[in-house]
Amino acid sequence: MAEIKLTPVRCIYTAVIGLLPPLLKKSKYLKEIMAKNDSSQNFEFYMVAASSHFLLTAPESYRGEHEKIRKELSQITKDFPKATDNLIKFCTKNVNVKNISDAALLSVVGIWVLTNLKKGIPTNDEINELAYTLGSKAADFAALCRNTDNK
Repeated sequence: MAEIKLTPVRCIYTAVIGLLPPLLKKSKYLKEIMAKNDSSQNFEFYMVAASSHFLLTAPESYRGEHEKIRKELSQITKDFPKATDNLIKFCTKNVNVKNISDAALLSVVGIWVLTNLKKGIPTNDEINELAYTLGSKAADFAALCRNTDNK
């Protein structure tokens, strides 16, 4: 049997794929958003981008780690590096990142995911129900997958 090398990005992608079905069962808002935009692939894309954002904003654990992550993201699709850059701009535009609580930052990341899924501004109800959950899952996946590839 061939060995499959698990990288942080592949690990995140695998985790994200399993996230959507349970969220759809719990959230009527997410169900509505997904039905209107037929966005299961978009969900995976924006959640992988959000998780990768946490990898790329954390200090490197070895030299060249961030460049390796960016390269792998761009091999999947050329749009990933642009999406992670857009998320960083979204965060810095909407909050003072240096003086924000962890919970608020996670919510901002979740709002970015929702905004992209809806292709518009989410409602307060959608934000209250989903933003923190999406942002915290993205951060959890990044933390879980961070050290799957040590060179």
